[in-house]
Amino acid sequence: YQYQQLNTYKEQLELQHLRVKTIIVNVINILFALLVFYFFTVLKITTNKLVIVELLFGIQLLINLYLYAQSEDQYNNLKLSLYVNTLFEYVIAVTLIFIFQTPSVFTLLFLAYATTAIYQDSKVTLLSNISIFFAGLLLTINYPLVFKTTGTTTYQEMLIVIYLFLYIILLSISSYIIIKRKSFFYNNLAKIKESEVRNIRLMAEIGRIAGNEHFQGTEYYSSLQRFF
Repeated sequence: YQYQQLNTYKEQLELQHLRVKTIIVNVINILFALLVFYFFTVLKITTNKLVIVELLFGIQLLINLYLYAQSEDQYNNLKLSLYVNTLFEYVIAVTLIFIFQTPSVFTLLFLAYATTAIYQDSKVTLLSNISIFFAGLLLTINYPLVFKTTGTTTYQEMLIVIYLFLYIILLSISSYIIIKRKSFFYNNLAKIKESEVRNIRLMAEIGRIAGNEHFQGTEYYSSLQRFF
């Protein structure tokens, strides 16, 4: 039997975690923006490129602040921020790859994937998988000079694509297991809360019928404490 209020309780639980995860991801982005600013300054990269990257970080932060500040239907607003952040992470990563144009900067795609994995959301994982695969594929095929090293061949470029595909498959399996465990955890907590609410209401009704006593919810938990 599925209680009607389970989805409501699950949404409340997830909302609490969404707030925390949104804050964590934005703190990471702010720190990364400062790190990018430092490297651009040290390497003396042109100001207009720095402005473009920092502007992307700024727009992303403003969108997140706006959605986080919406008290009405905050759950769906924060859900929207997940997808916005995921897209921005890869846009910023690809922009930095074009600016630096070195093979080592390609790892920024994996950094973007790791950041979005904090959300532990199935739709975000799917969006992140699609983004990292097509971004890596297009960069490898259309801009091979970015990955050019001594002796680079078409065969080596194909290995990069294969490695990227296998990497995504393995991470998808890992993410799927984590997300399923999280969903199981939320379901159990929601069922426990629904059962307790029903028990409190039942005891209040019994008390009212038996002696017209007004039952307090705090009495339920104190009686459990005495029992154990």
